[in-house]
Amino acid sequence: MGLSFRFRPCGAGRYAEAAFLGVWLVGWLLAETIVLGLLGAGARSLLLGLPLAGSSLPASPGPALAIGGFLVVWLSLWTVGGVLALRQLLRCLWAEDRLSLEDGTLSLSRRLGPFRTRQRLADRTIRQVMVRSGRGAAPALGPLVAERRDGQVVTLTDLGTPQQRAEAAAALQVALALPDVPTVGRASAGALPRGWDCLEPSFGSALLVPERRRRRRQAVAISAIALTLAAILALTLQQARFEPSVWPLGLMLLALTLGVAWASAWLWLGRLEWRLEARRLVLQRRFGSGLRELAELRALQLREHLDSDGDAWYILASPDGAGRPILQVMGDPQEPRALGQWLAHRTGIPFEDAVPSADERLAARQQELERLRRQLAGSGRWGRLALRLLEGMERRGG
Repeated sequence: MGLSFRFRPCGAGRYAEAAFLGVWLVGWLLAETIVLGLLGAGARSLLLGLPLAGSSLPASPGPALAIGGFLVVWLSLWTVGGVLALRQLLRCLWAEDRLSLEDGTLSLSRRLGPFRTRQRLADRTIRQVMVRSGRGAAPALGPLVAERRDGQVVTLTDLGTPQQRAEAAAALQVALALPDVPTVGRASAGALPRGWDCLEPSFGSALLVPERRRRRRQAVAISAIALTLAAILALTLQQARFEPSVWPLGLMLLALTLGVAWASAWLWLGRLEWRLEARRLVLQRRFGSGLRELAELRALQLREHLDSDGDAWYILASPDGAGRPILQVMGDPQEPRALGQWLAHRTGIPFEDAVPSADERLAARQQELERLRRQLAGSGRWGRLALRLLEGMERRGG
C-alpha cells in the first residue's frame, strides 16, 4: 500500500503577511498602470509626431527614447517584483503540496492558485529524506527535502506544520528503507554541487568556476541592455547638437552605458576562478589572456554568521576569515557544505564544518531558557509570577 501526504499553509502569521502583500499589490498595480500609460502616450507622440500632454511641441527622439528606455527597465524589474509578491500571496492563502509514494516512485504535486506542477523521483535515485533545520540559531524545523544520489537536493515542501513534515520524513525513511541518520550534503563529497563547473585543461591544474551556462545567459542579457542603451545614447547625443539642454541627460546616459558595457565585457571575457592544486586553493582573476593571482587557501571552514536582522549566513572561507570567501549563502548551509567537502576530497586540504548541529542548538536554547528562569526567579514578585506563567505554558505545550 502506498503513502500519501497533503500539506497546506498553516499559522496565523500568514494572514498578516497576506494582508501586507495585498496592500502592496494594489500600489504595484497602480504604478504598473501609470507607467504603461506613460509609455503608450510617449510612443504615440513619437510615432505620430503629436505633442505630449501639457506641451505644444512634439517629443524629441533622443530624450523621449532615453526616458522610455529607463521606464522600460524599471517596469521590467517592477513587474518581476509584482509577480514574486503575487506568488508569495498565493503561497500564503491558496497553495497545496501533495506527496505520494506508489510503485517505487515518489510523486510531488504542487498547486499554487490555479496552477499545478508535477515532479517524480524514482526511489532508487533517493539517498535521504529529511527535514532541514530552520534559519537562525533556533532549532526550528525547515522544509522537507530529498537528496538524490547525484548530490542534488530537491525541496519537497515547506507547507504544513513542522510536526507534519517531520512525520512525513520519518514515514518516507521507513518506506524507502533509507538510513536513519540524515546526511544531506555529507555523503556527496565526490559530487560537485550544482552551480559550479570544474574545468580540466589539457595542461596545468583544474579550475573551479561558477556555472558557465548561467554566466553566458547573464552575459547575453547584459549585452542586450548595453546595446539598447548605446542606441538611445546615440540618438540623445545627436539631439544634443541642436538642444544644449539635453547634454546633462546625455552625460548621465554615457556613464550608465559605459558601466553596463564594462559589466558585459567582464561577463564575456573575465571571471574569478579557483585553481585546484595539491593541499591548496589559489584564487585568480582572468580577463581575456591576462591572469593574476589574488589569494591562497590551505584550509577551509564552513561557519555561520547572524546578521542584524537575525538571518543566518553560511560562509565557506579560510578559517582565519582572511581573503575572499569561496561561497556565501543565506538560510541553507547545504551547498557550501557540499562544496567544501568536494574541495577537501579533490585537493586534500582540511575542511572544518563549524555550523552548530540541531542538538547543539537545542542545548544552547535550553541553557538560555535556564538562565532566563534564574533571572526571573531572582527579580522579585513580578518576576516569579512571570516564571510561573512561563512554566505553565511549557507544561500545556508539552
